[in-house]
Amino acid sequence: MVTQAVATNGTAAEEPRKALNYAFSSYATTIFEVMSKLAAEHKSVNLGQGFPDDEGPESMKQIASKALYEQSNQYPSLLGVPELRQAVARHSEAEQGLPCDWARETLVTVGATEGIAAALMGLINAGDEVVVFEPLYDSYAGMARQVGGKLVPVQLQPPTWSISEQQLREAFNERTKLILVNTPHNPTGKVFTREELQLIADLCKQHNTYALLDEVYEHLVFEPHKHVSLRALPGMADRCIRLGSAGKTFSFTAWKVGDCCGVAKWRNLQISTLPMTSMSISFSSITRLSAASLVAAVANRCIWLTQCEPFSFVAWVGERQKQASNHQNWVLYTTLLCPC
Repeated sequence: MVTQAVATNGTAAEEPRKALNYAFSSYATTIFEVMSKLAAEHKSVNLGQGFPDDEGPESMKQIASKALYEQSNQYPSLLGVPELRQAVARHSEAEQGLPCDWARETLVTVGATEGIAAALMGLINAGDEVVVFEPLYDSYAGMARQVGGKLVPVQLQPPTWSISEQQLREAFNERTKLILVNTPHNPTGKVFTREELQLIADLCKQHNTYALLDEVYEHLVFEPHKHVSLRALPGMADRCIRLGSAGKTFSFTAWKVGDCCGVAKWRNLQISTLPMTSMSISFSSITRLSAASLVAAVANRCIWLTQCEPFSFVAWVGERQKQASNHQNWVLYTTLLCPC
């Protein structure tokens, strides 16, 4: 016989529910959703989320549209469309001077965020420590916690967002499995210097640590700063997984096109583990829709970006302030690197 619990007021009592996932149930929403809603409510400039003001190159849209009718719309290879992976390999050598075997050392992901998730799932076991720089992209914390990792934060020091060498050294120990390096940095816009990267490299080698490199804003750097990848430093290429984002670079964020570079000699790092974890998340990556246009763009080494007029972030903000009809409704969310 089935019985039902009855509350003191005579109505049926609700049975206690089993707990939800501990890693994500504590997050009501993301800071990006909060800031975007506030910006819409106050009709203010929104730099709180990584979408640009303007669309990307018209030529890329045309190529993508054409590809819908002339090329396959079915699942690509588990590792991604070969032409796009070849373009990613060319980009690696052209921009950082690092040759890359496209067939064994590249992976296409559904946005760089999937690459972050796949890398953490593939590398981190329960109890492993992950060094991160705060403030940080909130996806890092949720995914690291989900796979049982322990975040070890290192606070960037305002107003220049410098690294405390002492704090960084104290963050490393025998349990450190991974350091997550995001440069150019979200949300501060900081571009890590070569000296800072060398310190990170020395600690990685000293403690036999992997490095996950979130470099989605690599092409949004303004003079005199220069983006340098940690994997380009001596002895670091075979410790690093590098993540890029064509969506960020070419202003097509809704396309969700990310890429990943690693080193084939660590088969458990790049060739086996990451594709399998990526498959568990999305099964496969983009179809010809995005790949057809990105191949042309990446192969030409971001010609569209280099042809843009010189851009002054300060001047852009000042002009937007002048245009605001109500200065009290001017809400500037200084998180991402620039509005383009």
